[in-house]
Amino acid sequence: FEKRRDMLSISGVLGNIGGIYRENGNLDKSIDYYKRSLHIKEEISDKHGIGHSLVGLGNIYSDQGNYDKAIEYYNKALMIRKKLGDARSLAHSLNRIVICNWNNNDYDESINILKESQALQKEMGSKELIFETTLYLFLLYKKLGKEYDKHKIYKLIKEEVNINYKENLYLYQLLEKKSYLRTAYNHVKEKANNLKPDVKLKFL
Repeated sequence: FEKRRDMLSISGVLGNIGGIYRENGNLDKSIDYYKRSLHIKEEISDKHGIGHSLVGLGNIYSDQGNYDKAIEYYNKALMIRKKLGDARSLAHSLNRIVICNWNNNDYDESINILKESQALQKEMGSKELIFETTLYLFLLYKKLGKEYDKHKIYKLIKEEVNINYKENLYLYQLLEKKSYLRTAYNHVKEKANNLKPDVKLKFL
């Protein structure tokens, strides 16, 4: 038991280091640490941890613009989370896949996945994920020239406490209000100010 606990701790530390490298823009190092963390989790059959590491790797490949590779890792996480019956994490993985399909111009598949994700979120009553999913769905509707409910998104904005920089950027694209773009830029600038000068230039 103690050996497993120690290995869990080590895998957690490796994953955290991978996250720090990702925040600092060193994606190759980040992949290396996430894979080392994943290997330990696989050795001790930590299913929840495996799912988390797979999503982490998917996020990095998505950051690199390698969307097919990202989808591969997200789908692996999806299979594990379905077996675990982890509805919240499942919905989160579905939303990550949507972003990749979207960037690959596969809009119809994105809409189908978002509707599946919405059904899960309604069961959970997860306001955070409902906001994210509705935002993605309405953006796709707008892109395809379909109607969407602006009153609904404004209502969700009022209920949402933490809107990240990407969501602010998407809100600008959806609602065309420059205040969201300014907020997104300020968030990125704040993050970039903590980075090394050469890495900072990639963000601003």
